[in-house]
Amino acid sequence: MIAQYLDLENTNLSQHDDLKHYQGLYVSKKDSIKIFSKNNILYLNYNNYTETIIIPFDSHRFIASRVYFCTLKFNDQGEVIGISEHIGDRVWEYKKKE
Repeated sequence: MIAQYLDLENTNLSQHDDLKHYQGLYVSKKDSIKIFSKNNILYLNYNNYTETIIIPFDSHRFIASRVYFCTLKFNDQGEVIGISEHIGDRVWEYKKKE
């Protein structure tokens, strides 16, 4: 419903090659987020719990699990180095593992 409301016709990776940089493992002091592709769709797995589909807004921001608004962080070379996760007024930071 969210994708329909936001007019995001397709979150299929084969249609959005610029979103492949989302994929990887991101860690904080006690939690982890894994973003991966399955059947050309991006998924998020938080601490090995149930996976959820990611709905990208653009190449930097996405929503997951209906309540998690996330922003990718980049270095000066344009490489993804982390994620900021926002739930209400709380923010959690994750670093991308190589």
